[in-house]
Amino acid sequence: MTHEWVTSGYCIGFNTDRGVVLDLDNMKYRKALKITEDLCKSYRLQGYLLIKSSPKSYHAVFNRYLSWRKVTKILFSRY
Repeated sequence: MTHEWVTSGYCIGFNTDRGVVLDLDNMKYRKALKITEDLCKSYRLQGYLLIKSSPKSYHAVFNRYLSWRKVTKILFSRY
């Protein structure tokens, strides 16, 4: 299932060796918050930090460490 926020060029997902980090660009705060909360609940990521990096751009960092394989699965499941 492709999500509107991915196909519209809003999101770039990347990961560390054990963490999920998103670069959410060109969106309002409420939309960034909704995406972040959806991922947090869907994948039991425990909690997150949503940082405004510039106007209409945010970074979402989740605090649950996962295996690299699980992180990749989460990111690609949205594409």
